[in-house]
Amino acid sequence: PNHKTIGEESTEAANWTDDPTWIIDPVDGTMNFVHTFPYCCVSIGITYKKEPVVGIVYSPFLGKLYTAVKGGGSWCNGQPIKSSNCTKLREALVTVELGSDRDPVRCKAVCDNIQALAWKCHGLRALGSAALNICSVASGQADAYTEFGLHCWDMAASAVIASESGASVVDTKGGPLDLMNRRILVASSVDLANEITQTLV
Repeated sequence: PNHKTIGEESTEAANWTDDPTWIIDPVDGTMNFVHTFPYCCVSIGITYKKEPVVGIVYSPFLGKLYTAVKGGGSWCNGQPIKSSNCTKLREALVTVELGSDRDPVRCKAVCDNIQALAWKCHGLRALGSAALNICSVASGQADAYTEFGLHCWDMAASAVIASESGASVVDTKGGPLDLMNRRILVASSVDLANEITQTLV
């Protein structure tokens, strides 16, 4: 009963405290869900003292359940997962998102960053779910993911899963991740994360 909750459909993130807090997104990738594109999921994270410590991401359409507890490794359908060994942007498959904000200034910033990455990486993808993008890095299916404009419920659960898989989970400027800063960079290695922070505009 002393646990708090923050959810996309309910409590404001302003209520975030050091107390154990469940941060929940009932459907991450809502537009995909509406269009029956199967890349969507349920995301449930728990933070304690404002640090992500438990993550569960479940995609019923893909049949994948990602889980992690701080200090306990990362798992998909009960099998351990690890991020890739990619260290160079030119060898990396990178995921990004356009986001839903149509403000012209933000649109330009997003496009500038996509262009900065697109011709330097091995490949670029935008699939519509922040949580699953992060899990794809955790499982070695992609090598990096970055996005601006996220909410804490988009990344609280998957941030734990990625960290426990060995991935580097940081702010886009390279500092520690702050769930309330609305931006994230997840990379398969510290070297790759550093190269991407230097590439973003």
